[in-house]
This record gives sequence, C-alpha cells and structure tokens, in this order.
Amino acid sequence: MLSLNDLHGQLDPVLVQSGETPPRTLRVGGAEALVAQVAQIRREEAARGRAVILLDAGDFMQGSVLSNHFEGVPVRDLHVRLGVDGAAVGNHEFDFGPVGPKGTGGPDPRGALKAWAKAAPFPLLAANIAPKGGGELGWPNTRPTLLIERGGVKVGVIGLATTETPATSHLENVGDLEFAPYEPVVKKHARALRAEGAEVVVLLAHEGGSCRTRDPASCSGPMPRLLRALPRGTVDAAIAAHSHGCFWHEVNGVPLVQACSKGVALGRIAIRVRGGRVRAEALSPQVVCHDVFGDTGDCEAGLRHGPARGEVLESPLLRAHAPAVSAMRSILDGYRRRLSPRPDEVLARAARPLHHGRKGVSAMGAFVTAVMRAAVPGAEMALMNAGGVRGGFAAGPVTYADVHRVFPFDNQLAVVELTAAELREILEAYMARESHGHLIASGMAYKVRCTDPMKVVALTDSRGRPLSERRRYRVAISDFLLAGGVGFGEVLARLPASRKRLIAGRLIRDELVKSLKRLGRPLNSRAHPVLPKGPPPVVELDGPCGGAEPKAARGRPICR
Repeated sequence: MLSLNDLHGQLDPVLVQSGETPPRTLRVGGAEALVAQVAQIRREEAARGRAVILLDAGDFMQGSVLSNHFEGVPVRDLHVRLGVDGAAVGNHEFDFGPVGPKGTGGPDPRGALKAWAKAAPFPLLAANIAPKGGGELGWPNTRPTLLIERGGVKVGVIGLATTETPATSHLENVGDLEFAPYEPVVKKHARALRAEGAEVVVLLAHEGGSCRTRDPASCSGPMPRLLRALPRGTVDAAIAAHSHGCFWHEVNGVPLVQACSKGVALGRIAIRVRGGRVRAEALSPQVVCHDVFGDTGDCEAGLRHGPARGEVLESPLLRAHAPAVSAMRSILDGYRRRLSPRPDEVLARAARPLHHGRKGVSAMGAFVTAVMRAAVPGAEMALMNAGGVRGGFAAGPVTYADVHRVFPFDNQLAVVELTAAELREILEAYMARESHGHLIASGMAYKVRCTDPMKVVALTDSRGRPLSERRRYRVAISDFLLAGGVGFGEVLARLPASRKRLIAGRLIRDELVKSLKRLGRPLNSRAHPVLPKGPPPVVELDGPCGGAEPKAARGRPICR
C-alpha cells in the first residue's frame, strides 16, 4: 500500500541542497517524478504477483500557483495518472470556497471542492463530516468509507478529516458542518466494513502527530492517541497527515505512516493476508527523486558531506517511464500556458534569505505582517497566524511563484480594534493550541512564561513601551482570523461590528506583490533588515516552550 499526504499542489519539484562543500542542488518530488516512481513500484510489485493500493490522506490541492489558479484540477489530473484509489478530505480542501474567483462563484461555500470531487474517478472519504443537526453529507462522489478488492483481498478504508478544520479553514466555508470525534466514528465504520466482508481495514486520516525517535513510545499527537485508544484489531493499518512529519512506526499493534509533505516521499505499508490472518508492516518511506547522485543512485542530499563527488543526473526512472512522464509534462504545460501573471516574473531580489519558523522569530513573518500593517491606513499593529505563512524566500530573485508558495491563501485584509487585555487573551488562546506556536506580530512584542497553559507576562509596542490598558489599538489581520480562526473566535465574537471590518477585495498576497515591486533595493539587506532592530517580537522567558523547533538547516535528510 502506498500513500501521499499534504501534497499542497506541489506539482513542480522541491529543491534541496546537499551538505557538501560547496553544496549542490537536487530536484525532489514533483508530478513527473511521482508518476515515474509509482509506475516503477507498480511494475515491480506486479512482477512479484502483488497488488498496489494508492491513497491520499488529504490537503492535496491547495498551495501552489499552478494548482490554486485552476482550483486543484491539475492535481486531480496527477491523481488520475498515478491511479489514486481514494482520498481523505483535508482542512485546506475547503479553502477555495465557491467555484471561481473569490466572491464571484455563487452561494455554495464548498462549490470548488464538490466540483473537484464530482469529476474525480475515485471517491473522497469523509466519515466524520456531517451537516450540523444531522443528516447525510450529500456531496457528489463523497462517502464515509471505501471497500475495494485488490489482489483477491477485500480492503476497507475509513476517511477522516481533522477535527481542527473549523479553526484551520474559513468558517464561512465550514461553519455549518460538524467534525465528529474520531474514536466512535472509526469503531462504527470498522464494524460495518468487517460486516461487508473487509479482510483488512485501513484508517486514512487527515490528522497527524510526531515521533521523536524510532521508539513508538516517542510518538505523540492525535493519531497516536487515537490508535492507543482503539481496541486492538479495530483497524489493521493507518495513514496520517496534517503535521507534515515523516515517520513509520507500529502504535498499539497498528502500522502508522506519514510521508513528509509536498510529494517528496511515498508512504509504504506491506500487508499480507493468509488464512484469514492479517500481517501489516510499516516500511520506511520511498523518497521520490527527480535528480539523483550518479555514484549512489539516490537523492538523499542530506546524507552527503565533504567534497562533492559524482555527477548529479536526472533519475533514470524518468527515462524508463518516458511515455507516462511526457504525458504528465504535456498536461501541466497546458495549464502553465494559461497562467497570468507568469509564475517566473521576478518582483525583487533578496540580499539574504528570509526564513520562517512557526515557534520562534520569523523573518518571513515579519515581512508579511509589516506589509499588512502598511496596507491598512492607521494600523498600529498587525497579526498573522504562523501557519498562514508557508515558507520563506531564498537569497536571489523573488518571483511571483515564490510569493504564492509562501502565501497561497486568498486571504483578504481586515482590521480590528483591540484593547491590551483582548490582545493578551488572543495570544494566549493561540498558544494553547497543540502546535505551541506563536502569532507573528508587527508593531508589538510580547513575553511569555512556559507554563501550562502559557501566559503572556509583558506586552509592549515596537519601541518597548508597555501597552496602555485604557485604549484600543488598530490591528491589521486576515479575513481568516476575522472569521474566528485559530483562537480569535471567542474574543472577536464579543466585539461590536463597529470594531471589526473586512477590507473587501484587498488580497494580502497582492499587497505582498505590490510591496516587492516598489522596493527599489534588495530585500533584507544588511542596511535594511526585515527583522527590526532591538528585542525580538516574542520572547520565551524560560523556553523554548514545548521544545525547540527543528532547524531548517542545509543538509537535513529528506525523510528520516
């Protein structure tokens, strides 16, 4: 069994650097390499008399300029070429809202998702999504489970969406839906699938976790908790997503895999059924190479150190499966010709990289929030959720595709008036989420204690002066946060309409593009750094709270 998760519309390869001196760049993942790798696995397994099932654990279509412009249709074309059997609904599947450009696609807040599902030759799986008040979901080609026969074995698949969806997608698109707790849903549908003759039951969940070591006891988060809570034998294998990690463990007797994100690897579970007995084993993910080192035949750039050796070559699998690769390339080229503006349009140059991290200080986040603050007249501050920024800029040319990759969401500007007490409440509500991240801030700084829950103990403006408890501050935010996302809901629901406003038609991504075009100098130069001088915008007084964030250092293995 193969699996994808958190593809996020990544149809082009991801660039990775080796740990060599000097470093070399390789292309990993991408639609062409995925087509070749899956075709090769299918060929090898067929030669051994084995069948292959391919599942996607969600968040497959939102995230790149090519996929977003066509509301995920190029990803569906890739899925057809790969032979995907079924896909879970991720929280970002809801991001496109109605069909067509934002605000023009009619009244159905899930029109784009339904249109995508209706044209897919495989079903979307959503066992724990239902209308509020009960009833059937009623979406085209969407069901709770899937029962397929492959290699003479009946396999049942249960699809789950993360219960975090209302906090991590636009409420206007999901506010009338319920996302039921996992355990009773899984038990119910596992029993039903067994009654229908399923010999193997697989849990396909857009929910994740993390594992610090190869010891399964080190695995934590919602998916490991769920598997430990389920009676043994409820499911035979599980595929995770949402947290973008890479792991392959056995938790409470159940093989659990998650294969990084953006299509750089395929999850693998070996399943054998003999005499009614099921044996399933989690295998290490298969890295998907577009390029390889000629001397080793792999693309694990992070495992190479010292002087460069061997040539960097295109993977021989692309030549071995040239017709399928060529067909995929032709499909994507057709979409690329229809794009406007051009993804390769250079907007500015970055003198130094702008890195982004969800738990610490983010240069990329500082740039985004500074642009938001400048774009809203009279705004004294700006706030952005760390997950709203999806990466950083490398040094060198910054293109429109780079901006779209970093900020793929069609979020509009909004503004709210908040007191210091309300700001403190919002910051603490955000930190209480399991990710233990921090809101990105411009025009303000705050200090926190790493208690449980974490507490804001100091709140100042950008000059280090304590915020007044007797006035309101004008704060630029996104419409996602205005709608109550990631901890804002409880506070903003109490505010009168006069203190919050959507700035309709002003996309944050467009403001980033305009700001870059106006720069007139390299971005993040030493003379004009993105991060302001002085104290950082967030300080953990006895941290790092919840553990240090892994560094995005050169030479990290792709999926280890």
